[in-house]
Amino acid sequence: MATRRSRRRDSRGAVAVEFALLLPILWLIFSGLVDFALAYNAQIQVSQAAQAGARASSLNGDALGKAQGASPTLGLTAGDVSASGCSGGADSTASVTVSYTFHPLLPVPGLTSDKTISQTAVTPCTPS
Repeated sequence: MATRRSRRRDSRGAVAVEFALLLPILWLIFSGLVDFALAYNAQIQVSQAAQAGARASSLNGDALGKAQGASPTLGLTAGDVSASGCSGGADSTASVTVSYTFHPLLPVPGLTSDKTISQTAVTPCTPS
């Protein structure tokens, strides 16, 4: 009977040590998943902003305003959006490029760093 009790005490300590060893690894995996989801969301928003800006530029509208309106959580500025409007030719296109710097939630030196997400959208111009 005494050996069972001593084994139970030994296993309690082993579980605590195993948990303490695995917790940092599990936290790193979890934070990596969250960072990936946030980066993927930023990529989708940058793509939508570029498409909205190109659509507005093809109609001779405000490409910057439409790009900012399509992705309000990114906080795009005039320096993040570059647009080329329609030149008036029959086959002219409007082009908008949106760039955004993604900052990871949990920066790990040597493993994660700031990433620049860039997307270009081209839309045919509509004749006026």
